[in-house]
Amino acid sequence: MLEAKTRLPRGIGIVNYVVETAIPFVTNNVNDSVFFYRNPHLPDTQSELTVPIKVNGKVVGVIDVQEKPPSKLTDNDLQLMIAVADQLSVALQKANLYNNLQNALQQEQAVR
Repeated sequence: MLEAKTRLPRGIGIVNYVVETAIPFVTNNVNDSVFFYRNPHLPDTQSELTVPIKVNGKVVGVIDVQEKPPSKLTDNDLQLMIAVADQLSVALQKANLYNNLQNALQQEQAVR
């Protein structure tokens, strides 16, 4: 999509649903989902799993996995992606803390 300079419309699709609700979502039949939006670059998508990445309770990103038949997503896939999202959240929090610490240190050094 980046190479084609294509973006999906804002406010629609499973990714948007997960951003708004902050709740993971998985389906093995996207056609049954009222908020599914078919990406023209992924026309064969049949299954989708989307997990929010949260920092301090706010959704800052998502992990989105799409599969085409005959592959199906399982509860193990969902649990794995939730674990990955949780680890990303911790890493982002630590990066923010480190950045804040570096800024505070620079300010203190400037005062001295």
